[in-house]
Amino acid sequence: MRPVVEGMGLNWAGQQQKLSADPGRFNCMDIHTLGADGRQREMACIPLRRYPMWLATINPAKVLDPAVRQRVEQLEAERRRQRGPRPAPHERRQAPRSAHAARG
Repeated sequence: MRPVVEGMGLNWAGQQQKLSADPGRFNCMDIHTLGADGRQREMACIPLRRYPMWLATINPAKVLDPAVRQRVEQLEAERRRQRGPRPAPHERRQAPRSAHAARG
């Protein structure tokens, strides 16, 4: 994850904290890998299926590279388009109460 985060111009320390703060959310884990210099390194990684969820947490204003920022904004717009409009909290329907819950 670090090369991806730094490639986007983001602060690794902040993203690392986000990734490890809630283990169930991103399922971030450390793997051991061999660097180009022959030394073993630990690298944080997340499953590919969690990658879009992580991208959704990125604030485009914090991305330094204008081309990358534009791409993050495009991904955010596409996610909103797929999700559809969300009703305002006062417009959301209440789940019907069951007969048992209504008695209690």
